[in-house]
Amino acid sequence: SASADPALGHLFADLCHSLANQHSCLDLAQRPDGKSLVPLLRTLAIVGNGDTETPLVLDGNLLFMHRYHRYEVRIAADLIARNQVIADPGSAYIEAILNQQDSLTGAQREATRLALTSRLSIIVGGPGTGKTFTAVSILRAILAQGGDHPPVIRVAAPTGKAAMRLAEAIGQTGIPDVVTVQTLHRLLGVRANGRDYRHGPGNPLPVDVVLVDEVSMVDLPMMHRLLMALPAEARLILLGDPDQLPSVETGNMLTDICRPEPDRHLLAEAIRRLETNYRFDAAKGIGRLSREVRSGAIT
Repeated sequence: SASADPALGHLFADLCHSLANQHSCLDLAQRPDGKSLVPLLRTLAIVGNGDTETPLVLDGNLLFMHRYHRYEVRIAADLIARNQVIADPGSAYIEAILNQQDSLTGAQREATRLALTSRLSIIVGGPGTGKTFTAVSILRAILAQGGDHPPVIRVAAPTGKAAMRLAEAIGQTGIPDVVTVQTLHRLLGVRANGRDYRHGPGNPLPVDVVLVDEVSMVDLPMMHRLLMALPAEARLILLGDPDQLPSVETGNMLTDICRPEPDRHLLAEAIRRLETNYRFDAAKGIGRLSREVRSGAIT
């Protein structure tokens, strides 16, 4: 940068520190001097609005490294475009499939209905709310929906442990072998160097449905890779706990999507919440502690 303003040097250092703490950007509105530096930032050649290849991007009061701004913009655009209804939610056909799924509660039934009728489903809930049970019900329902030509389904998780746990749950239900469970890295075909992947925009995944568990642990770069490799017509089902600790890398996508907003955002209709806890009593013990931490009563 041609500017010798020491405040900008501190600002750029703080951006790097923010990235090291898993944040994708620096919110200038949260700094005492942040908003006053916005006009100066806009004059610098190294700062753009995201349309050009500048090292930094200023989007409102948010300062990004260029690639993280690109990740957020592309992820948002893909999810919004994918959020489409593909079947009548109230049809007798959908009801018949849902009625084949035993023991579904009201929220679990509605989450399964969403997965049957939309190209994007975001199903969230805390521990013990039946996310894995709902995932298995969704897979059964989608296979029933496929009839004589079962869809190509891939199930993935960000870690090997999470993938193994989900594979065990699915394996105990007798779901056919057409459902493959992998880590996201294996699904996308990570190469030996650990940086390149077999599947991407030029070589999309040969799938009809992808279900991803433990989405709170998926960082921005990996979610970007997945969406860029996923055919536009494929169904995407995301499961996770937005109140869980975020990924160890940059970004906290699931929490950001599920954060309450004054106005309903463009993905609100794609979200279904599982709130009944079948593991803990919400009024006492761990259940009460969890509820009070999430509400802010305990920090």
